Amino acid sequence: MTEPQPTVHPIDARVQQIAALLPFPVQLDADMGGTFVLQIDLGLRGGVDDPHDTAGIDPDYPRWWVDIEGGERTYISDLGLDADPPAVADWIATTAQRQQCPAARGADNAREA
Repeated sequence: MTEPQPTVHPIDARVQQIAALLPFPVQLDADMGGTFVLQIDLGLRGGVDDPHDTAGIDPDYPRWWVDIEGGERTYISDLGLDADPPAVADWIATTAQRQQCPAARGADNAREA
């Protein structure tokens, strides 16, 4: 008997889709200490041991959020898991740019060059 192939969690698939729509490059990280779903890494502000800025959606309270410096400041949208992906990407990008997340600043620097 063969083992069934693992499937991508629906939230992980949506996070991947949203990340691909952002106007700046990002990496995805698995939150293995909390929600156990993918998060969008918006960059590191401080030293290597400092928390990153991140974005994602909580499976238990399905609203998209952006955390600054590991939750020093958190912004929660009204957008749920089934929200229009371009609208979610726009909200995350706008929030990241307003909060000067490193990933968004890199996009600003690339446009200025």
